[in-house]
Amino acid sequence: GDNKLKTKMYLALQSLELDLSKMAGMYWQATNASPLDKILHGSVGYLTPRSGGHLMNLKYYVSPYDLFEEGTGAPIILNENNVPRYLGMNVCVTIEGTLTMNKLPIAPLIMGTHPVDNKGTPSFSSVTSANSVDFPACFFLKFPKPVPVSQAFIQKLQNCTGIPLFDTPPTYVPLYELITQFELSKEEEEDPCPLHHTMHFFAALPGQQHCYFLNKDAPLPDGRSLQGTLLNKIAFHHPSRVPLILNMIRHQVAYNTLIGSCVKRTVLKADSPGILQFEVCPLSDSCFSVSFQHPVNDSLVCVVMDVQDSTHVNCKLYKGLSDALICTDDFIAKVVQRCMSIPVTMRAIRRKAETIQADTPALSLIAETVEDMVKKNLPPASSPGYGMTTGNNPMSGTTTPTSTFPG
Repeated sequence: GDNKLKTKMYLALQSLELDLSKMAGMYWQATNASPLDKILHGSVGYLTPRSGGHLMNLKYYVSPYDLFEEGTGAPIILNENNVPRYLGMNVCVTIEGTLTMNKLPIAPLIMGTHPVDNKGTPSFSSVTSANSVDFPACFFLKFPKPVPVSQAFIQKLQNCTGIPLFDTPPTYVPLYELITQFELSKEEEEDPCPLHHTMHFFAALPGQQHCYFLNKDAPLPDGRSLQGTLLNKIAFHHPSRVPLILNMIRHQVAYNTLIGSCVKRTVLKADSPGILQFEVCPLSDSCFSVSFQHPVNDSLVCVVMDVQDSTHVNCKLYKGLSDALICTDDFIAKVVQRCMSIPVTMRAIRRKAETIQADTPALSLIAETVEDMVKKNLPPASSPGYGMTTGNNPMSGTTTPTSTFPG
């Protein structure tokens, strides 16, 4: 009865953990990845084995601001002996009872020690009646706290795993409301944000003050607004699903990070002179626009950001034909991929427009912007801009955002 089931569940979890540990080792062998590389790009993230009451932990995402000590602003230098468990975004690996029967392996599936490609992908043996058992349980990746995800993301993830994410259909609300709550709940000592927030936020940046309106109800091309829900855990049957799941989560978190970068508790008077106004509108589950007044003309301009995946954001500036040049799309993309912050990017665009005649080198302006934010202990806003690459330039493996952006 019950003891037999517990034994099978333990065998299945142990087998999964062995396979995931092997996948982590094969990724490192193939890529010689630094701890930061493993977190941002690793097939199973940065893996910490189960020990002393802690489940196996997969760290799959950190932001530039995560790598600075809170309060002091001192950089956190990651190495194999120093990757704090609390840092960044994590999932734990577990097995839980379910209402339905599932076929789960009770023996490790990875054959040999050599990956099949240069990314460390292993070769798996087939799941057979000899190495697997049907029982009412499933593997899960569990989040420490629920993560906001879009309705489209839910569908993609269920297509990937073949398993429904919810026992009963979830309630969907505007995704931007959930991202707002998620960001504001990071400051636990504060009162939680009411669900029906005005969605106006202020950002005090060096030399500039911004007001952001997150237009959560803006209609998408299909006429409906961008909807989402909170996700607690993800079920799966096979270790080969884990890299696919993590990449999907990274993509969603990159989108959330950009939108969340506008969400601050800063209090400014809305009618203060010189406050710059911005409107952020969803265009799809991975794309949004930021509209604002042209820094030189009176016209409205717009930057469209399309989050291709967790390491690539396409940016395009739309302005009137007769409007003065502000900056290039490439400049915007470089700023975004450095800090993944809308306010920092908008500040840099304005600074670039002001200095375009002086032809200030783009990278020095980006570095100065990020350094300013860190000195003032303002988050450059979550996300691994420093983990991104342009062309074939690989990551350097160092950890401070101001030194690793590929020039």
